[in-house]
Amino acid sequence: MNIIKVCAFCITAVILIIVVREQNKSIASLISIVSGIAVMIYVIANIDGVFTILNNLSSISKVESKYLTLILKISGITYLIEFGKNLCVDASESALGTKLEMAGKVMIVTLTLPILTEILEQIVGLL
Repeated sequence: MNIIKVCAFCITAVILIIVVREQNKSIASLISIVSGIAVMIYVIANIDGVFTILNNLSSISKVESKYLTLILKISGITYLIEFGKNLCVDASESALGTKLEMAGKVMIVTLTLPILTEILEQIVGLL
């Protein structure tokens, strides 16, 4: 089970951070950030199965690929923004994390505008 490895890694990192924090807060913060990045890289490297399943579901259901692509982009943005925000908070830069979160929301709205426009055109066409 991969989640056991991830949990063990994170628990080990937390113990190391607690021990090191007493000596040097900067190094402890660096360990926290590097550990978070390592977990994110591990997750991204193991996500290809999700794409395969979504592609299969898309072809079975005859859903247009642009909608699937949009859902994947939005999901990716939300995970990356959450990760980046948490890194900012860990580095005691919560204000920057809040701005990053706002930027992510704007990106998501921007991505959805073409779909919203298409829906509105369909509604206007029905009237």
